[in-house]
Amino acid sequence: MFVLFENLSQKAKIIAVSILLLTVVGIIAGVAYFIIDNSYPVVIQNLNDYMGSISNKDKRALNEAVSDYLDEYFDINETPEDVYIRENTFSDEKSGKLTIAHFIIDIDSLKISYQIDFTYPYGDHTSVNPVFNCPSLTETRYPETECVGTFNSSSLVKAEQDNPVNKILPIKVDSKEARYDIFGFFDQDNGNKFSLNIVDYSCNNREKALELIRSKGFNPDDYTVNYQDECITKHLPYVGINTLGNKFRVSMTTTDEGKYYFMIDNYSCGNQKNTENSSLKAASDWLHSRGLTLTNYEYGILTFCNK
Repeated sequence: MFVLFENLSQKAKIIAVSILLLTVVGIIAGVAYFIIDNSYPVVIQNLNDYMGSISNKDKRALNEAVSDYLDEYFDINETPEDVYIRENTFSDEKSGKLTIAHFIIDIDSLKISYQIDFTYPYGDHTSVNPVFNCPSLTETRYPETECVGTFNSSSLVKAEQDNPVNKILPIKVDSKEARYDIFGFFDQDNGNKFSLNIVDYSCNNREKALELIRSKGFNPDDYTVNYQDECITKHLPYVGINTLGNKFRVSMTTTDEGKYYFMIDNYSCGNQKNTENSSLKAASDWLHSRGLTLTNYEYGILTFCNK
């Protein structure tokens, strides 16, 4: 072979070496891609049983999020191989182009469980970062282990157990007229106070949920009430006309913490402050008609003026 190589012209030698180098680089890249694309630090063992149809990108995002979360809060010497979605805890909701999956994972080797809300889109778009919460008291499988990283420490579990309203929670309403859940949690952003969370899947049920709580003998005004409108995505992006007669657009994304972030696009020319205020008011009024208060969320506004 070396004799044949020596007999080649200088140009042929350069071509042969180039082909060889490209082949070696291709093999290395292929092996690296295979390793990166087919392995995760943590793998939910039965993920395909529940979410087998989602893209590999979304599966990767979920598995890597679990891995990052465990790395942040646990001193792990070996990667746990017993991460499973708990039976009878999986549900999902279709909301426009989004799907929101809810489930509990159990890791017996760490004696820990987490409630996960995972929002992902169809196609090749990047999935939204999962939201991790500690399971409610009734769903706690490892009471001897403090659920670190979120609100459900051992002292708060006792406080949740003693809270009178917890006797009626969680509430799940699933009828032709309305679909929403009500559950209690300790709000880290509000001094770990016991709060009520309403997750609305069929639009405009906030007042119905509050009235249901009143009918069971409890006053919602005694608690911080968080309203999570999973229906709003069906109506976004929304394009309307502001008070100056110009177009505005409302869209929404989700932050890394799983909270809504509203973006208002202002298509008015003229005094920027006046036109932005007009579009903000129009967007706020429209969101209010959907049961949402804009100032309760993070939001931003951009002005586009095409004269």
